[in-house]
This record gives sequence, C-alpha cells and structure tokens, in this order.
Amino acid sequence: SFHRPRHFLSSSSKGKGDDESSPPSTVLKSEFVDTNSRAVGQVIFLNSSKSGQAILLSLAIGDPTLSAFAALGAATANSSAKLVGLEANSLENGLCGYNGALIGCAVSAFGPSFFPLAVTSTLVGAAATPLLAASLKNALTMPQWTWSFNAIALTSLLQSRPLIQSTVAVESSVENTTRFADLALSPIVGISQIFVVESYLTGAGIIGAIGMYSPKLALHALGGSIIGSI
Repeated sequence: SFHRPRHFLSSSSKGKGDDESSPPSTVLKSEFVDTNSRAVGQVIFLNSSKSGQAILLSLAIGDPTLSAFAALGAATANSSAKLVGLEANSLENGLCGYNGALIGCAVSAFGPSFFPLAVTSTLVGAAATPLLAASLKNALTMPQWTWSFNAIALTSLLQSRPLIQSTVAVESSVENTTRFADLALSPIVGISQIFVVESYLTGAGIIGAIGMYSPKLALHALGGSIIGSI
C-alpha cells in the first residue's frame, strides 16, 4: 500500500515526561497546530509542520482568504477524523486533513460568494473527506491520494459549474501577446496553482517550503513545472 513520506525532527519529539512538564492547554495547542500544519504540507507530500506553515503563509501572500479557508478545511477534517476515532498515526502525520485543506481552497476559489455559505460548505465538505477516505481505503486496491477531495469537490462543481463564463471578444493583438516575464515566471506560478492561487510570489514561497523539507524535492518540483510549461 502507498505511504506518504514521513519526516521526524528529534528536536520536536517529546517524551511522556516532557508533556507532564507543560500545561495541558499548551500541549493541546501545540498538537493542534502541528497536526493541521502537517495536513497542509501533505497536500504536496511534505510531512512537516514548518513546511505546512510556510505554505499557508505563502498562500496568504497571493490570496489571504484562500489561505484561511485551507487552514479551516484542514482543521475541520482532522477534527472529524479524531471525532470518529480514525487511526491516530495517520491523524498525527497529517494524512487525515490534506483533503480537507484542498476542499477549503476549492470553496474559496469556486464556491459561493456569500461568506457564511462558503464557510458552511467548507465545514461540511472537509468534515466528510476523512470518512470517505476511510471507506475508500477498504474498497480500493490502489492509493487513494485525493479521491475523497475529488469526489466531494467535483460533485459540487458539476452542480454549480463556476467555470462556465460568457465568451469575451479579445483583440488579436492582445490575445497573441505573451510577455517574456510572464513566460519566465509561468513555472513558478504553476506551482502556486496546485492550491488554486495565481501568484509567482506564492509559488516561490511554496518552492521554499518544499526546500525546507527536501532541497532535492524542491528541484524536482520546479523542474517538473518547467517541463510542463514548455
């Protein structure tokens, strides 16, 4: 079966005695932040709370609202998984929350413009992802990756069809003009589009977050985006 890569930092590891020396509220807050940050990182296979936090910060540069919805989705999915008693190891490593983070991104980008409805859509959709993922785990013989996100998000998008827009006439001189700067930055912008954000600053931040986890992985991600942009 497929296992996402894990990354443990000895400096952040705590024994039972360490937990006893800290106030319970501090321990719970630390676990909450760590788990949800890892969930954001696991969208792109980074089992690192620091990388996850760097991604959220990068998303906020390009789209603050989307960043907040991604965090809300991850927290909701993790809370749902914990409530129903899904595997603790998966929860701690962010594997129960990354689909929820993607739900938050999708709702922010394509969901209802009415804020309370958008929040409700994120809460409901994200809460369902770990439950669906647990069901798919028993039904599939292949890695499920983002199947639960796709099932929930696409069902909603097929109904609302936000990508259908009226055709706008564009002058051919403008239509055929591509600035060199835009072309040069397109691989970096492509990285940001993983989270449905269009910003080279966000893309650069995400590459940096990947590099924090694995410089080699960051090079592969950028290289793949460059090849895809050609």
